[in-house]
Amino acid sequence: MRWPVMVQAVLVAAAIMVFAIAPAMRAPMLAIPTGATSAATLLDGDVQLLGPGPLARSLVIRSGDPGIFWRALSHGILLVRSDATSCSTGNRLND
Repeated sequence: MRWPVMVQAVLVAAAIMVFAIAPAMRAPMLAIPTGATSAATLLDGDVQLLGPGPLARSLVIRSGDPGIFWRALSHGILLVRSDATSCSTGNRLND
């Protein structure tokens, strides 16, 4: 009887974590490449570049495309909530 309750608790916790980091449409988001693919592959049409991100090869972008999150994941790029102040200005992590 305990396993179903534990499984439900884990699923609820996972859902809360996903919603906590999932970016909102038209809000700034940090594009973090997890592999060899550059975050710049997302820069087309509706995607606006706001600047370089604080992590190596990351970008701060804005998009109104509702499918951007899944498109980014399919390219190995993680999108997380951010703000425009996340843009790097000469941060050594981007070297």
